[in-house]
Amino acid sequence: MQGATAKMTRKCAHVASAFACVFVLGFGPAPGTAHATGGLACSIDDDNLKLDFNGVYSHSIPKIHAVGGEFQSKLPRTPKSLQQFALDSSDLLQQWWQDNDLKLLIYRETQGDDPFASVQLVIQTNGTSNEELSYAGNYRLKLWGASDSGQTPVTAEGKVACWDNQ
Repeated sequence: MQGATAKMTRKCAHVASAFACVFVLGFGPAPGTAHATGGLACSIDDDNLKLDFNGVYSHSIPKIHAVGGEFQSKLPRTPKSLQQFALDSSDLLQQWWQDNDLKLLIYRETQGDDPFASVQLVIQTNGTSNEELSYAGNYRLKLWGASDSGQTPVTAEGKVACWDNQ
């Protein structure tokens, strides 16, 4: 009986090691493992505005989160507290990223004791290449100042470029 048990143990050990090899080779880490997230960057630098925008997006659902960067308005009527600020996720109020379109709405208001004023930046782009994430388009910047009550906002327009920064 001991001989049969020893033979069965050797057979099981052989089967177990073969199974382990198949598992590692067949189901283990594959080369070129897909990434679940990517990075998006947008840039504007003209007479009206300097913007460095970056964010993280999900490949499965094109939603931008973990926003960062810098906003600097060069327009003379920009409220002082909104002339330059660091971007964060709360500034990205709306986003549309579908097929060939990328649209972003960045908005910020004055805080605390400052009189109400706000900046609104709308970015509208279209894909420029099928092979890589690259977008080009236009922006529209609107500024509402505390002294502008009842007046139309100051507006500026220009070009914007966005790309995959990963």
